[in-house]
Amino acid sequence: MLRPTLWLTLATAVSSIPLTQREPKISHSPTATLLPGKGTPKTIFVGRTLPEFDQDLFLGIKYADEPARFTPAELKSHYASNDSNSGVYDLSAAGVRVTSRSNAVYYNATEYGYDCPGYGSDTTKMVKMGLIRLNEDCLNLNVIRPKGVGEEEDLPVMLWIFGGGWSQGATADPR
Repeated sequence: MLRPTLWLTLATAVSSIPLTQREPKISHSPTATLLPGKGTPKTIFVGRTLPEFDQDLFLGIKYADEPARFTPAELKSHYASNDSNSGVYDLSAAGVRVTSRSNAVYYNATEYGYDCPGYGSDTTKMVKMGLIRLNEDCLNLNVIRPKGVGEEEDLPVMLWIFGGGWSQGATADPR
């Protein structure tokens, strides 16, 4: 049986990443699985639920690794558990036992990623308040879907590029 896929197309590259939807297996946290490529393990993005809006959130997903300064970024094609700006997802706290033979990467997508360093009258204030974290490793995106979608449902995809005239703004920017 073929599983439906949710295609997320990045505006910065002519590429797409298929995400299959699966039943949450990690302590009621929503998950989305990236289909493995040749020679790469399956990636399970572990997100969180926003009950006020009946949405599942997958935050801070890197679409590229931090590039060397003044060089173009390359689209990310595989993930490691320690890639997330939120740190490694604690499977033991979620009550999940993973065997050493498991061929899956669990990606912590429960918190916003870093904001890119920039300028602005209130950036320093927001950092001091703990609203944002600055780092040049800031090429990330957020995926939001309706809470508890079924495996047979196709979902529309909307892409929003954060603003500021390409000079300011980020996926975690509270403004």
